[in-house]
Amino acid sequence: MRKITVVLIVLFMAVGCSAMKSNKYTDVNVRCEPDAAIASVNGEHKSSPATFSVVTNKDIEVACQKPGYITSSKTVRTHITTTGVLDAIGGFLFLVPAIGLISPGAWDLDQKDFDMTLVKEPE
Repeated sequence: MRKITVVLIVLFMAVGCSAMKSNKYTDVNVRCEPDAAIASVNGEHKSSPATFSVVTNKDIEVACQKPGYITSSKTVRTHITTTGVLDAIGGFLFLVPAIGLISPGAWDLDQKDFDMTLVKEPE
């Protein structure tokens, strides 16, 4: 009986370690050339250079724009973190830790710093 209690306690303490991570948000830095361009991430606009706070488990759309220039944009994907991999393995063995895979702590962005150069529109 004591072994079962210990196993249950350990199991519930290991419920999705990713869900307990505090870094659910990350900073994305965007610098656009030429000066006075507008940087945007997921529709939020700021004057370049700019820093945006985004959740780590969602793909993002980064863009730079300025009148007279062709808008430059890039989609950034996410990847699973080491903690997420451990949750997946734990989920395979015990099922419960797999809950952590739906939390932002199990994922991170592929890229966080952007230097984007705009090209002038043709005359």
